[in-house]
Amino acid sequence: MTIQLFQNIRVPEDLPAAADLIVASLSVESRCTNVFGKASLSARTRLAIVEHESPLPSFAESESCLQNLDFAKVNETVLEAALEASIASLEKASLDAIVDISCMSREVMARLFAWFLKLTPSIELNLYVCYSLAEFSAPPTDFPPNEYIAPVASRFAGWPSASQPTSLVVGLGYEPHKAEGAAEFLDASEQWLFVPNSPIREFRDAVEQNNEGLVERARRSNRLVEYQLDDPAGTYGQLELLVSDLSRRSNPVLLPFGPKMFFTLSLLQSYEHAQAGVWAVSGERTAPAVDRRASGCVIGFQAKFQ
Repeated sequence: MTIQLFQNIRVPEDLPAAADLIVASLSVESRCTNVFGKASLSARTRLAIVEHESPLPSFAESESCLQNLDFAKVNETVLEAALEASIASLEKASLDAIVDISCMSREVMARLFAWFLKLTPSIELNLYVCYSLAEFSAPPTDFPPNEYIAPVASRFAGWPSASQPTSLVVGLGYEPHKAEGAAEFLDASEQWLFVPNSPIREFRDAVEQNNEGLVERARRSNRLVEYQLDDPAGTYGQLELLVSDLSRRSNPVLLPFGPKMFFTLSLLQSYEHAQAGVWAVSGERTAPAVDRRASGCVIGFQAKFQ
């Protein structure tokens, strides 16, 4: 199966009133309830994934909110088992699923989407993805250094050819020095940068400031691509054009820092182009847990796999 439909949606207006499965996160970030706390949706199964418990008040408040919305609390260690149980009694050859990626780690996102994509040979998947942008906060100054770089999951490792060089597509975030160190490690023959234009202007300014050297070199070589964070369908098209082209002459590696929406789009590109891998660096799970509040801007897309 391939992606036959990919379009932007308004959240929550364009979400299906009845779904088979809804997946959210329960975290210390109060924005984890922003989408489903405002939408009147029904679903056969609602799962709230927990990666870390926290004594902070925002965690308890979010837990109470999601419990009142009939979400079942699921530890991430048993994620796949909970997902399998959610479709055990599915009596149709299609699955309508809604996912809020706002507060998920990239590791959990990769596992979740790997599970969804594993279904596609036998089940038609209609996937709705939501992303609630946080209010701007400055990146931590003591962000942990890169200790390793590796595929985010075996499903997204890519199928490299020994006869072709490696190309690199970096989605910039605002974390200082993370992207540059990873790019130097991979030493790609061709490197492209994707720079987000966020509805929250401070994010773009921080991205430029914390990746000044990379951005300047990419501009000089005409390998800098600006994308609109609130237009995932347009960004998916930009990635599709570039990854398709790079795949003809190299082994593409996508390295998506920054917004989780770009990370999600990178996973879907790897699904469509199996030779393209999605890689990540260490450090996300060791960052301090803090409450990130919703900005009021919510982005979404629908992807239909047939």
